[in-house]
Amino acid sequence: MQEDLLNQFDEASESASRLNRFALQLDSRAAQLRRSLLSEAFAGCLVPQDPNDEPASVLLEGIRTERIMHTKPKRIRRAAQPTQEPLL
Repeated sequence: MQEDLLNQFDEASESASRLNRFALQLDSRAAQLRRSLLSEAFAGCLVPQDPNDEPASVLLEGIRTERIMHTKPKRIRRAAQPTQEPLL
């Protein structure tokens, strides 16, 4: 009876170890896939590119220019005038 329990425990322990190794492999593969996917996305390889689209650098420069034109000048705050107490 004890030997059967010990054998079952050993089998369960080995199964848990295999599952743990498999989970670690999957985690590593998922990280690698994530890096590859992001690399492909930033390279513009995931969807067909429209040759009529302007380059990102031109688009970003336009956004910068627009922000500068719409930025309100900063207000300069004046120091509050000190109040005088009435002299008695």
